[in-house]
Amino acid sequence: MDPLLIIDEIKKELEGIIKESNLKYVGKIDDALKLYSADICKILFDYYPSASIMMHKFYKSCAILINNKAYNGEGLVSIYDYHLATMEEVNYIKKSLPHMSSCIFDELNKRIFKDDKEIILKVKKR
Repeated sequence: MDPLLIIDEIKKELEGIIKESNLKYVGKIDDALKLYSADICKILFDYYPSASIMMHKFYKSCAILINNKAYNGEGLVSIYDYHLATMEEVNYIKKSLPHMSSCIFDELNKRIFKDDKEIILKVKKR
């Protein structure tokens, strides 16, 4: 499955959660996807366990390397702005980058994944 479809689904579901819960502090959805890149990468990594974790060259976000292409909350990003993360950088991602609250992250996972980590894609008929 194309990672861009998963990112679009994450974006739609996160936008729905923000509106339903009246979370004004999150701001625009695109800003939230940039800010919470570590959580978006975690979701993508759960779906693509053989992917590699990448760190931004200025340590401001992370991405996932899938089939020689880098993806984060913004979608497809330049591979030249990222490098493969070392174990220290993975720890930095886990502990220092901003993360969503656990209740929002859990709700997002429930809406996106079935129990067996199969993505639920809600495609509108045209």
